[in-house]
Order: sequence, then C-alpha cells, then structure tokens
Amino acid sequence: MFEELAKKTKYTVYTRKYDRECRIEDIVDAETISRLDTGFEFHGYENPEAVEEGVKALYGYALPEDMRVTFLVDMSGSMQGRPLSEASYGVLAASLALEDMGADVEILGYTTATTNRPAKEFQKDRVARYPGRLSEALNIIVKASGTSTANQIGSVLSMGIHGINKENLDGEALAWATERLLKRSGDSNHLVLVTDGFEPHCAATERFAPDGDGLKAHLKALVDELNGNPRLEFSQVVLAAPYQVARQDTYANPVIAEGTAESVATAIVQVLGAGLTPRVAPEAPSHEAVP
Repeated sequence: MFEELAKKTKYTVYTRKYDRECRIEDIVDAETISRLDTGFEFHGYENPEAVEEGVKALYGYALPEDMRVTFLVDMSGSMQGRPLSEASYGVLAASLALEDMGADVEILGYTTATTNRPAKEFQKDRVARYPGRLSEALNIIVKASGTSTANQIGSVLSMGIHGINKENLDGEALAWATERLLKRSGDSNHLVLVTDGFEPHCAATERFAPDGDGLKAHLKALVDELNGNPRLEFSQVVLAAPYQVARQDTYANPVIAEGTAESVATAIVQVLGAGLTPRVAPEAPSHEAVP
C-alpha cells in the first residue's frame, strides 16, 4: 500500500542503506536509562500524581479485549527539550493505564541521524538531478509490543534526552508505525501520533528539490490513506507552540495539548475515548418497601 502511495506522489529516496531501525537502548546509554527508571524526579518533575490524574478518565471506558495501541512520538529537533520531556511523561502515564486495563501498547519514536551520509554521497556522484530524500531515517523502538511499560519507565522517559533530535520525516515514520501495528493480531487498532505539528523537514532534500512541498505532499497523501483505512483508528495529539512558523494543516481534527505532561495525557484519553464505549454505571438498587 505505502509503496504505491510513494509512486503516486512521486516520493523518492536517494538511498536507504543508511536508514536505521533500533531500540532506544542502542542510542541512549544504560546509566541514563537506569537513572530515569528510578522515578519521575528527572527533569524536575516531582509530582507524578499530577500526570496520573490526566489519565483517570480512561478508566471510564470499556476497552475491547484485543485493543492494540501504538504511540508514535515525534523526536525531531523542534520537540527537543521540554516539549519532548513533557510528552514522554504523558505517553508513559497513558501507556501504564492502558496496560493496566488489558491493552497491548507499543511506543515508537522517529527522527533522522546526524551524520547525513546520503547527502554527502550525493554531493560526490550527482547521478540524479532530483535525488529525493537525502537524510538518514532513524526509527526508534522505545517500548515494544508485548512488553511491560512498568518495567521500561527509563526507556520511555529517555525520549526526552538531548542530542538525538534532528529532522522529521513524518510520512515515512507513519508508514513504518502503521505496518508494525497491523502486523499485530487484533481488530481494534489505534495509532496515536504525538507531535508539535511542524511540517516535515529535510534541509538537504529541500535544497535539491524542484519544489519545497514533496515531503508534505507525501505526508498528506498518507494521512488521507490512514483516515480511510477501516483496519485502524488514526488520531493526533499536537503540542501547542508559542510560535506558528511552518505549522502544517495536514491533520484535520487533532487534539491540541498544552505544554504539560498532564495535558498530553488528557489529550491522549480524549482521542482514544472518541473510539471507545463508556462504561455503563450500574443501576442504583431500589429501596421501595416490599408489601
């Protein structure tokens, strides 16, 4: 499906040989993950109860027995620092609650590598006039399906670490996350994108592109495809930003979250709740006198 979409939108990739799929433990050192695993004090977040408060409403819904959820988190440069740190806490709280209710959760992240070898290679050979994507996709498995979030708190919170954030190839990341989700068994599939909503960006690609909208056109076509896919529910949590430079309008009805973990967690509950059934409160017992 996604290969055909790339052809239709004329989306090309100069080379995939430097693209990488890895675990977050491969790019964040064990000492840092272990320190984060000790609790919520890192980054000054000393009130985990406030984060948990954001997901309480989730317990008011009845989850399907086979519910599968994938959180795809934008880890690009514009998310670096507090936005990504807050998002990681919100996703963590939601993931813990969902698993407590019986859902299977996967957490993924995406950015690009800093070495930019495709662009350097292209500069030498110049075979293609318009080479297409010239950055190295870096897709990160933060917490795999079938594993416990409670045992990987440090891994989830390590998404907020500085130094691994560069560009965002949203369209390709969504295709990757969707393919992983639909390979898991189950009929209730939910893909939740957590992002700041900035346009997909690759500086080297845009330098040689005949127009500057190739990445966005590919993302738009992919989003339309996901919105029409009967096998999954696709939703977006977009972090509010104090500035609106290069904000894109690809997502029709995203839920906007303020820059706190509580608001991210609450927004996740809102987007998931739209496709769930509220629990029915039991009827109050009758206290009428028996004749």
